[in-house]
Amino acid sequence: MSDDSTFKFNINKLETPLAVSKEYPVFTTKDLDSDFLLLKLNNGNDFKKYAAIQKMGGTRTRLYYKNLSAWNTLLPEQDEQVKVKDFLLSIESAILNCRKKIELEENFVAGLASRIFSGEVRFKKPDGTNYLDWQDCELGSYLLERSEKGHADLELLSVTLSDGVISRSDVEGKNNASEDRSNYKRVLPGDIAYNSMRMWQGASGLSSMEGIVSPAYTVLTTKSNADPLFFSYFFKHPSVIFIFKRYSQGLTSDTWNLKFPTLSKIKFKLPVEKSEQEKISSMLLSFETRIKLLNEKRDKLIYFKGVLINELFV
Repeated sequence: MSDDSTFKFNINKLETPLAVSKEYPVFTTKDLDSDFLLLKLNNGNDFKKYAAIQKMGGTRTRLYYKNLSAWNTLLPEQDEQVKVKDFLLSIESAILNCRKKIELEENFVAGLASRIFSGEVRFKKPDGTNYLDWQDCELGSYLLERSEKGHADLELLSVTLSDGVISRSDVEGKNNASEDRSNYKRVLPGDIAYNSMRMWQGASGLSSMEGIVSPAYTVLTTKSNADPLFFSYFFKHPSVIFIFKRYSQGLTSDTWNLKFPTLSKIKFKLPVEKSEQEKISSMLLSFETRIKLLNEKRDKLIYFKGVLINELFV
């Protein structure tokens, strides 16, 4: 039974028999590779079309075994079925391995970042000596607010939870930007921009481009003693976001906001030497790059698999 005429078939890989609802057609194969048939049923366009016409009124589509067994389709010889199945399963295995590596990397980095930002893990100077102890400092001792307006001709930027600062044209959905952008704030490469009403959710990011953001956003630039990349990672850590949530002002979560005057007074234990900040951010960036490459590899494999399936199961 299906609500959208899409059926998902599975093979019992367990060592024991199972009982399922009578709504599920149960069958075995003869002179046919079961895994190949599974791939064709779940991915073939011809079967999707056949399943769609089984709808006989109502909101759901039932696929009885007698109707399933009446489906006619073209099949290769069994040895070719096995080759196709093995090749596609090898790609699926590679995709799964990528996903596992990404998960392991992300978990490792999250744990390492927690130990670093808590001061539990420290770095050494190039000469082997220790950096100065971290100190309780107000964010305002490292950061300044940039509030430059009158640059309406610059590219419109947006700050997202997952991707940080990106071009507004890359954001899906309705564009709520005002036609009058004279009051929009300028952002320069190396600035940190954040959504004042969503900082408590982690809506901040380091900008790699010049542009403008809504007046509802806050733009930060760093003083000479601060590494912007370090603070962009620091602002994304859950323990820091929790503090931002505590300091956000407003009656309800819909109206909470964190403006720079308040943010600048928040104290954290921070590395006082910029070179240690840079060492931390450089290491975190290397892990971020590795994870990004793994994601790109996974996406390419998924795309390649999709192209093959479309070609094989027309």
